[in-house]
Parts: sequence; C-alpha cells; structure tokens
Amino acid sequence: MNREERLKALNDIEGQLGQYLAADKKNWIQTYLLMSEVQNKELYVVNYRSFTKWVNHLADSLSIHVSTLWARLKAGKNYAEYASRAREQGRIVPKIEEIDVSPDSLNLCAKVAGKNAVEMDKLVDQVVAGDLTRDNLRQAAKARKAAGEFVAKSRFDCVQPGERTEMEEKITAADIILALQSSLWMFEQTIINPIWEKVITDPRESVKKTYIKEKYRVFEEFAIDPGTSRHSRRLDALIAENISVPPHTDNQVNLIGVEIKVDVNDLKNDCKMQEYTDFVDQFYLAIPDEKDIVNAALSTKLDSWGLLTVSKDGQIKVLQTADKLPAIMRDKTLNSLVLKLL
Repeated sequence: MNREERLKALNDIEGQLGQYLAADKKNWIQTYLLMSEVQNKELYVVNYRSFTKWVNHLADSLSIHVSTLWARLKAGKNYAEYASRAREQGRIVPKIEEIDVSPDSLNLCAKVAGKNAVEMDKLVDQVVAGDLTRDNLRQAAKARKAAGEFVAKSRFDCVQPGERTEMEEKITAADIILALQSSLWMFEQTIINPIWEKVITDPRESVKKTYIKEKYRVFEEFAIDPGTSRHSRRLDALIAENISVPPHTDNQVNLIGVEIKVDVNDLKNDCKMQEYTDFVDQFYLAIPDEKDIVNAALSTKLDSWGLLTVSKDGQIKVLQTADKLPAIMRDKTLNSLVLKLL
C-alpha cells in the first residue's frame, strides 16, 4: 500500500469513526475494529509518528475522552485473544460483532484473571452467556486486590509493540515541580503569546503599565473530574498566573496545566492526558532535557500541547509553546481553585 492509498484509507476510517461515535457512542465494537485496522495496517504513519499520537489526535478531533478509545481497543483485543484460544481448542464462540458485552466487562475479566488464560476464558464464557455481571467482576477484582493477588494498573496500557524503551530516572518529578516554582521560564526574550496572538518581548511590561501585581502560583496534584472514572484524576501541576495576560481582557487569570513525565515508559503508558485539556487554557508536558524522552514526547503529544524541558541544574526551556485551548470546563477548575484557597 503506497502513501496515497494509506492516506485515503486513514481518512475513510476517521470519517467512519466520526459517524459511529456521533450516532451511537456505545457502539464500541465498530470503534475497536476500525482502530485495530489503523494499527495493524500502520495507516497512521502517513501523518503521525506513532499510533499513540494518532489516537490522541482522534480523541481531540472527535471530542471524546482518549481513555474511552483505549478501553475499547483493549476490550476488543481481549476478546480477540479469547476467540483465538477457543478456535485452537476446537470451541465455537460468537464473533465479536455478535456479542452484547460492555468493554468494561471484558477489561475487568482480564484484570481479575491476570495472566491466567484458562481463568480468563471461563470468565468471558460466563460474561457472554449473561451469567456474570459487571458488578460481579468489580467485586471479584476488589477482593483480589485486597488479598494482594494482583496490583491493579491505574491506566490502560497504550504502549504499542516496539515502542517500549528503558531509561534511567535522572531527574525526578520533584525536581521538575521545584523548577516550576519560578516563573522565569515564561520570560524568554521573544515569544509569541498563543493566547492573545501578539508578539511580546516581556509579558511583564503590559502588567506594569496597569499597576497590576504579578501573580504566579503552582498547585500540585490538582484534582479534576473528567467523568471517565469513579474518582477524580489529578493533574501533576496547575499554574494560575496573570503574567502572560494583557490588560483589559475578560479572563485575567491564565490556567496552565502541566503533566510531568520523567520516564519514557510512563509517558507512553499515560493515555489520559488529553482529558485534562478541557480544564485549562494551556497544556504542557514537562520532561527531563534528555534526547530519548524528548523524542518520545514529540511523537506522542498533540501539536496544541506545549513542551517544557528541565535540565539537571533546574533550568526550564520552552521547547514548544502551548496553543490556546477552548477550555470548555475552565469554570470547574476556577471553582475548585477558589474552594482550595478559601
């Protein structure tokens, strides 16, 4: 398949996904089949450096939580592996298009069974037959976790084969949080302010002219609730500042979300970052100033996200400036911020 054929196939699939998700957000099986085709045929390579980056783009363009897409892909793969084992055993099981099972149930089966394929197959048999409910599986997972039989992962595994690399942790998340406490990284000699689309040599100049005191504060582990999990998710850092905000504008506070990654595997495993972007005006990845993780970040992040690198001596460099985001949930962030400060 040449480049033109790949591009046409990718565009067709993205169009189909848009139609399916607009018509029926619960139609997870078609979503899985189409995403799987993109991955298996490597259709994404025409426009994206990795399958993960394509999924992030897809979630953003379709206004769907990225963890939802990964959950559907994972559920489909779990069922495909189950069906493959059944064929090897001479058993007949329904095609995936014929089952009426939620992706959560299939992923919970995998969570409970762990690496035990025999137990996995028994659980899926019962789920497909309607003899085992999602609540039953949740209780089983909770019981096993309490017994210490397995450690549940906090995120879906979205690392693709061949993408894993090993990297020694040299700069810690605490080092990056410490570096962020200084607002100096916002004052590079000449920057284009993406929020107000004007070139400024020093954002502080506009602030000084109106006698408004500069404000810059970092809130660690800031809780937000995108509605994709039972508990709130936590943004590594929320920065509230007025340094970059020109006078006489409606929003006198700029909300910057920062997700910190110090390890390549952790960066590629995190499939929920896109969910934070609705809550902030700008979104940045902050990483060590090291080649491997910089390359991984560039191949994973959306173009609208900014990228900060932190050196061993704590200096922050703006590798890419974040764009202005729609921030449709920023009011929730502001409300949480006010309550935190009261």
